[in-house]
Amino acid sequence: MDNLLLKEQREHGSADFPFHIISHKDALGTYSVPHHWHDEIEIIYLEYGTINIYCNEQEYPLEPGNFYIVNSNELHQILGVTPSLHHAIIFHSKLLDFNFFDKAEEQIIKPITSGNAKFISKVYDDHDYHSIIRQLIDTNSDDYLAIKIAIYSLINMFYQNNLIEIDREPDKHEDLKKVIMFIQNNFDKSLTLEMIAKQIMISPNHLCK
Repeated sequence: MDNLLLKEQREHGSADFPFHIISHKDALGTYSVPHHWHDEIEIIYLEYGTINIYCNEQEYPLEPGNFYIVNSNELHQILGVTPSLHHAIIFHSKLLDFNFFDKAEEQIIKPITSGNAKFISKVYDDHDYHSIIRQLIDTNSDDYLAIKIAIYSLINMFYQNNLIEIDREPDKHEDLKKVIMFIQNNFDKSLTLEMIAKQIMISPNHLCK
């Protein structure tokens, strides 16, 4: 089947804050979400009961207190095994972008938003993570800063514990980053294409391309 047909069409959150929580109580143990994928990252946290998540052709059984992270564009399916309650925390990675291109953006955030970094596929069971996930579930939908801080905190914990795989191939956009940094550092000056192009030793015409 064409994977394009399996892309979820539902909008999660709003255009200016793509964050959404879906909580589902399954009274019969018959919950079923067919294979689908979406651009957003999804954290599936199980409150009680048992569900199975199928992702990357692997089965991940969740017990109470477990959670699983579905990376952007990963084909996945959810099936209930027993009566259960689970929460799906769904957000687009563009929510994480910084306006200022600093080291945190370069080394951690940009690999995630560009698709060059993935959360390691496994079932997680750790109370440190749970406190942040619980905070996300209980936060009001308009507490925008609190939501972003919690997501950043979760990413930081995963990064510190080597649970994010980052593609360390040479950055093909190094020149572009130098240009961005030069503009940021000189935004209060009258800049020309010639001045900017000189920073990476190319012609103004090449810079435009």
